Amino acid sequence: MGEPGNDETGAGQASSSKAEAAAEPQKDVGSTPGVSQRVTKWLSSPHTTPLFLLFGHLCTLVCSLMYVFPMLGFANSYRFYKLCLRSVVITCLVKLHHKHGLPPLGFPGFSKEGLYLLFESLRQWFTPVQMSTDFHYMFIAMAVTAHPPLTIALAPPTCLALYHAVTYLNQQPKVSASLVWRKAGSKLFEALRVHQRQALVFNAAMEIGLLFSVLARLFTRARSVMLVFMVFNTLKMRYKSPESNYYHRMVWGHVSSRFVEPYLLRFVPQLRGPLGAVQQFFLK
Repeated sequence: MGEPGNDETGAGQASSSKAEAAAEPQKDVGSTPGVSQRVTKWLSSPHTTPLFLLFGHLCTLVCSLMYVFPMLGFANSYRFYKLCLRSVVITCLVKLHHKHGLPPLGFPGFSKEGLYLLFESLRQWFTPVQMSTDFHYMFIAMAVTAHPPLTIALAPPTCLALYHAVTYLNQQPKVSASLVWRKAGSKLFEALRVHQRQALVFNAAMEIGLLFSVLARLFTRARSVMLVFMVFNTLKMRYKSPESNYYHRMVWGHVSSRFVEPYLLRFVPQLRGPLGAVQQFFLK
């Protein structure tokens, strides 16, 4: 009668030891934070986005300079051009997410009311997004990536990246208090701040110049009607955007008064009608 009791006792001890062994790894996993938890905590930090944007702006600057000045050879110059465009796309995506968040992803069903609510919420989210400079620069960078290099396309995002990177560094107490920054960085920041309006006019001129560049390519083997269409519609959005409307009106005014009226229409008056039609479509 005593032997069955001993077997039951041994079985109970074995089962309890197995339960403790199974519970110990769970205790270790719960007590020590995993890699995914640390990454999630780092991404949710309020300092993550500014640091990531600083890295993106610096990457855009470095890649743009390495493309314009091929210090590592002309073979690597095209790679830096591609990297610069990718850096612009990723940086703009992060800025759009930081400002506007993710689009509404909830799906209410296939009913008429549900689809209407879904499209209405997407429209309300996308309306301010499509009017922002970040969306326009991201769209242009994605459009020109698949085509031969267009150096003029790098000028506006590079100028903007320089301004944002220097402004962020100037706002950091440890950086602004350093001797190197007081000697050189503060002067650069002051020059950028004083000439901010001229820089925005320069960006608008380069964006409009991109349209004339892709139009000129229509007479070469690198022609692309789709790229002309995409750049033209982006300029329409830039012209209507509150962030760039003033500067684009100014540049277009200079193009009309200094080139179209005194030269183009003077020697080719037959273009007045087609140019008027294009202008009406542009302003529509």
